[in-house]
Amino acid sequence: MITALAMIARLILGSVLVGIVGPTLASAAPAPVATNVAYDGKVETLNAGAYSVLKAARKRAPDAFTSGAQLTDGEVEALILAVRKDGKLDDAERDLVYELTQGAVRGVNVYSKTAASGETKLLFFPLNGAPRNRLFTLLEMAKPVAAAAPTKTDPDLLDGKVTVLNTDAFATLALVRKRNPGAFNEVDAKELAAAINKDSKVDPVEADLLREMTQSQFRSITVTPVKPVPGAGDKVALYPVSGNAKKVLQNVLNPPLDLSVEWAKPDHSWQQLVTDYKSSAEREAKVLAFVTEEMAKKWEASNMGNGYKPLRDEIAKIYGLCNTPGGDANSGRTLLYRAMNSVDRNAKDAVPDFLYNWVRPGGYL
Repeated sequence: MITALAMIARLILGSVLVGIVGPTLASAAPAPVATNVAYDGKVETLNAGAYSVLKAARKRAPDAFTSGAQLTDGEVEALILAVRKDGKLDDAERDLVYELTQGAVRGVNVYSKTAASGETKLLFFPLNGAPRNRLFTLLEMAKPVAAAAPTKTDPDLLDGKVTVLNTDAFATLALVRKRNPGAFNEVDAKELAAAINKDSKVDPVEADLLREMTQSQFRSITVTPVKPVPGAGDKVALYPVSGNAKKVLQNVLNPPLDLSVEWAKPDHSWQQLVTDYKSSAEREAKVLAFVTEEMAKKWEASNMGNGYKPLRDEIAKIYGLCNTPGGDANSGRTLLYRAMNSVDRNAKDAVPDFLYNWVRPGGYL
């Protein structure tokens, strides 16, 4: 009898809660409308990327979600990044968004597409407020859009033709070819680079020219201007470049980061620095030297009296940035460790190893 009364009381209380809390949740954002989605509290076959974000959230607070706790703002952002990674919203991801943004107060069980042995499901509750609104924007990805017509700005469309090049760049190209009909050299490349950078930007046609000139397939490239250029002819023929000339033009197409400017940002643009660090041997050396110099400043401000706090805080901050979803954590940690190792060597091994050797991808030495 007591058990039966308790069950009835729970049902009544649950109805009251849905009546009270449900409208509050629904007011945070327009309720999603879908005729082909069943709100059954289940999301099945979720892909590994999105599931891993949810799994990490459960690991952070394994018991909280069973009592109605929600994803944090950071976890919602990480989930959005994971879903947007392939540029589309699959059925399971769409189902997840609908379940986590609907108004009813009930648990949502999420199942992995490739669940590991012994792993069954993750339990969450619908979101409200700003996190709900942010997650709801993912549904925009599900809207059908007209396919964009292929353009020459697409890297795969390298056809040996560059059309409607602006007159300044074309005139310079024609002058260089007239002066040097042979292989493009570094001086030629710098002259062309100056003409392209004249307006401090690279337009789509200039980018097409640079991609054609720096690609690896050796074939003729025909360039025509947007309008006739006196004394320059109606077209210029040339071939892809190599060596230092190629490096010059690649730097115009993909300019190296201004490390000082990026470091001044709150997150040091750390993931961009890591990408730059991996781009070439030359950039690797420059980025490593720069990070070493910045970490040395923190070491100089640290001592036993302040508990090495400036250096410890900076290492901890960058270590956290290394683990940003979608980033290359191992390369980031390697860069940080190499920089600190250089600081230590330059300080004649005065930096206590325990302050930094734990950041290595392999852990403590």
